[in-house]
Amino acid sequence: TPSHLPSTFAHGEVERLLASVDRSSPSGKRDYAVLMLAAKLGLRTSDIKNLKHENIDWENRAIRLTQIKTNEPLTLPLPSDVGWALIDYIRHGRPVSDVPEIFLRAVAPYVSLQNFDNILVKAMRQANIPLKRVAHHGLHTLRHSLATTMLEQETPIHVIQEVLGHVNAHTTRRYIA
Repeated sequence: TPSHLPSTFAHGEVERLLASVDRSSPSGKRDYAVLMLAAKLGLRTSDIKNLKHENIDWENRAIRLTQIKTNEPLTLPLPSDVGWALIDYIRHGRPVSDVPEIFLRAVAPYVSLQNFDNILVKAMRQANIPLKRVAHHGLHTLRHSLATTMLEQETPIHVIQEVLGHVNAHTTRRYIA
């Protein structure tokens, strides 16, 4: 893999990672929802961090946001498994708070969560996946893994580009060089 790209997880590793999360606690519900957004939708960490209730269009099963990195709008379908993970966290895990971001610290003060890579590291440990695999790329590795899986499934490049929210295809092609 070129050094400018994050490493990737094999599809089975992503599933193992997701399955390793203990969803019985509020922080586990949060971590699972975060990992689902990264793994299944390919959202950037910055967009997960800034996700607000108004970004989720429950009626049309979509997530609509303006990407932090590009300032471009992005609309993605909200698959049932990701939707249920979000619902479980919002209803049964998220602390009561006026903070607009969905993902909060699990302990007071209940402010917007800042360090998302810790979620991945914890899940990797639980799934017995070596940490050196994602040394410098953290949660972004799940985004790249999704792109790689889509490519392996012969998903057209323009569809991968739309899912990742890339403004031009050149950026997407760097992922698959």
